[in-house]
Amino acid sequence: MEKHLHTNPNGSEVTIYLGERARIGEGALIGEEARIGERARIGKRARIGKRASIGERASIGEWAWIGAGALIGEEASIGERTRIGKRASIGAGAWIGAGARIGAGAWIESKVHFVDGGYRSDGYRFSGYVSKGEIYITAGCRCFTLAEARAHWGSADYQDRKLGDKTLALIDYIERVFSICGLH
Repeated sequence: MEKHLHTNPNGSEVTIYLGERARIGEGALIGEEARIGERARIGKRARIGKRASIGERASIGEWAWIGAGALIGEEASIGERTRIGKRASIGAGAWIGAGARIGAGAWIESKVHFVDGGYRSDGYRFSGYVSKGEIYITAGCRCFTLAEARAHWGSADYQDRKLGDKTLALIDYIERVFSICGLH
C-alpha cells in the first residue's frame, strides 16, 4: 500500500494509502488518511471517511457512506446507498445489502445477512441483521435485539400505540424473512 495524494471532486487534496489495482469511482470523496486495500472497488459518488480502512478486494457500492475510522474487512461487500457509521467494524466477507444502515461503533461479524424492513409511516427506517445467531433490529441510529425491540414498541406505555403496532408489524416481517432463509 502506497501513500498517495488524492484530489477529491470538491478540489480538496488529501493523503490516502492506496493498494495496487484499487479503483475509485467517479465523484467518490475520500477522507484524509483513508486506507484502500489492493483490488478494492469504491463506487461512484461513495463517501469514505477520514482514517477509514477498506480491506483488500472489498467492494463499496455507489453512493455508499463509510464513516470516519470505520473498518471494512477483506472481500466485504457494501451495497449501494448503505451507511456505515463511524468506527464501525464490518468483518471479512460480510455482505451488507443496499440501503442498510449500520450504527456508529457497531461490530458486524463475517457472513452477516441484512434485510431492509422499510419505513414506518412517520419516515423512521427499520432494518435487521443476524449476528452470532441472534436477530438485531436497527431503527434510525439505534440498535436493539429482537426481544428489546418487541419490548420497546410493544409496551403498553409506548407513546403512540397505533405507531407501535405498525412497528411491530415491520419487526415481524424482518423476523419472517430470516426464518424463511433459515437464519433464525
